[in-house]
Amino acid sequence: QDSPDSTGSDSVAMADDLPKVLYIHGGGSTDNTDRTVEPFPVYLRGCYGKRFHMVEMRLTHDFEACIRMQAAAIREFRPDVIIGRSQGGPTIMQLIRRKFWAGPSVLCCPAVYPGIDDFVLQQGLPYVVLSGTDDEQVPYARLINFCERNRKRLGSGSFRWHTVVDRHALQTCVEQTGAQVVENGEGSLGLKKDAPETKDSKNGNKRLFLRELIQEAWDLRLKVAGYDHSKRFPSTLDSSSPSARRQQRGRNEKTCRLL
Repeated sequence: QDSPDSTGSDSVAMADDLPKVLYIHGGGSTDNTDRTVEPFPVYLRGCYGKRFHMVEMRLTHDFEACIRMQAAAIREFRPDVIIGRSQGGPTIMQLIRRKFWAGPSVLCCPAVYPGIDDFVLQQGLPYVVLSGTDDEQVPYARLINFCERNRKRLGSGSFRWHTVVDRHALQTCVEQTGAQVVENGEGSLGLKKDAPETKDSKNGNKRLFLRELIQEAWDLRLKVAGYDHSKRFPSTLDSSSPSARRQQRGRNEKTCRLL
């Protein structure tokens, strides 16, 4: 588990002016699983350093416990962007719905299920979604339905969607050559200028990297009408008073126990 930034500052005016990124991993964890060494967190830690944080969750079948853990991580780390992969996607959606989070979100192959998850994203927030054409766990047709419904409702000023040629793990977007982009009506982020030249790039195929998605979500906050980044923690008091923060923490923890 990575340690939160001990400064407690909401400012992103650091050396590289990077946003603070909270990563929520997918399901399938056991007591013997080490999720911190998976490709996504390794890549993100390399990109963001101390501006990156994740909480490793055990026994991810307990979804309510996952919500409580991530709500606590939001309170402690105070991220600028949250990115979730697989089950991490619905986790972010529930954090938003339960008012623990109201900021830029990146959903990578979100493991949404009809009849279980609400396919309707909350309005007024920046979203970026990444799907894979060869996803073996979440049918691509289901993700198309999820993205099309929300893109029509939210518009391109709030919702962006990208598809790459990959399986559920989406590992190619954290590899050196990047993931091959499939045009889906939303456009693409283009070829990273310093990416190694490949046969695909020579043929004009565009490549995508995970960090570009996070940057897109971070930039999108400036385009969403009425969005206020200082209000991304709706259940947290906007006060520097230690007593006020203790009172709010107690209320949040009580709320978590009742979820």
